[in-house]
Amino acid sequence: LRRIVNVFRALTVALCACSPIAWALESPWVSSGQANARLLTSSDQAAPGESIWLALELELPDGWHTYWRNPGDSGAPPTLDYSLPKGVSIGAMNWVPPEIIPFGPLINLGYKKRAFYAQPLKLPPDFEGEYLDIQLKGRWLVCEAVCIPERAQLALRLPVNPALMDEVSEKETGVRTRGSSARGDRVAWLNTLQALWPKPLPGATVHMNQNQVVVRLPASVAAVSEQAKLTYLPYASESIDLTLAQEWQLSSNSGLVELVLPAALDEPIDMTGVVLFEEIVAGETLRGAFRSEEHTS
Repeated sequence: LRRIVNVFRALTVALCACSPIAWALESPWVSSGQANARLLTSSDQAAPGESIWLALELELPDGWHTYWRNPGDSGAPPTLDYSLPKGVSIGAMNWVPPEIIPFGPLINLGYKKRAFYAQPLKLPPDFEGEYLDIQLKGRWLVCEAVCIPERAQLALRLPVNPALMDEVSEKETGVRTRGSSARGDRVAWLNTLQALWPKPLPGATVHMNQNQVVVRLPASVAAVSEQAKLTYLPYASESIDLTLAQEWQLSSNSGLVELVLPAALDEPIDMTGVVLFEEIVAGETLRGAFRSEEHTS
């Protein structure tokens, strides 16, 4: 686990150093009010049968924030309605770990300054168009002293080159990229972003037991907790009280530490979420996360 933490430290530094970024292809910035928005892709061309990354980037002024998939005690995640050519499919959202944002007496979960909402986009093998036209009608909530619902329409046209079909290579993420179609800094930054998406940690589980939510992690996490703050954040909104202190204790099961919290919901639900860790190094807060998945046995 120590190795995982050190990797996240390095990635967080790299992520901060590379922002703002240049992706392979970008739409013009569009103002939605307080926020600026644009679409980004991981490749400047596409090929039939290829998968590429598509992302919405939001740029926020100082003091403002927007939201994670679980927004916390108030707010809402973005709503993204993509219009794509026939046969082109879009996959599940990949969420960067959120910041914990106190908002008066409430706890919000989201992003300051900059937010990325990335999804894999796949072309069918028989795609015949010369261009991949992407259109988005997006809505998001941005907050400072007050919260403002904003919206924007964005569009991006990506050339399609069937000759590239033999040049693509499959990455661990299952999304194909081409080093020749994007500068090295763009590819490196995208790899950094992908590495920040929470991955399952072996032995990390969570379940709802009667009126309690029980999160268990490998005991090696206890050593990390001496120098970093650990916080469990469920994907399901309003399922725990985010204002409660989270105290990790040795479990009765050997080799585990656990967190027990009162459940805020009466009915059992999937409590899969992330465990966020935060550590201050040289005056800067470094963040990372790993996934704790529902224990079904």
